[in-house]
Amino acid sequence: MDFIDNQHKYLINLINRIHLAIEQLDTREIVETLLDMNAYAEVHFTEEEELMRRYGYPGLEAHIQLHQGFIRQAEIFLNELEAAPLAITSEVSRYLMEWLVKHIQKADFQYGRFIEEQAD
Repeated sequence: MDFIDNQHKYLINLINRIHLAIEQLDTREIVETLLDMNAYAEVHFTEEEELMRRYGYPGLEAHIQLHQGFIRQAEIFLNELEAAPLAITSEVSRYLMEWLVKHIQKADFQYGRFIEEQAD
């Protein structure tokens, strides 16, 4: 599942761009990168979910809920950034890193292991 790993690396790169923009207090870059990440995440999530469907992963619906929660939270952050750009930057940074790391290490690892077992 190298293509999923590469997508995860790209998402981590986007989070690093957001961290850098926050350090530089570059609100425009924060918003642009968050928009990029949201768009890319939707593509990535769709591909992950299709893979899970193909292999009959029993945790698909719960995983979809995690993905939808991420998209909703990113949209909330975008709205809050418009109202108070620098007030929530640390919250954005913390949420994105924690969510992605936990998601990859736990939820994605579980379905990856399931798919590997099915493929054998």
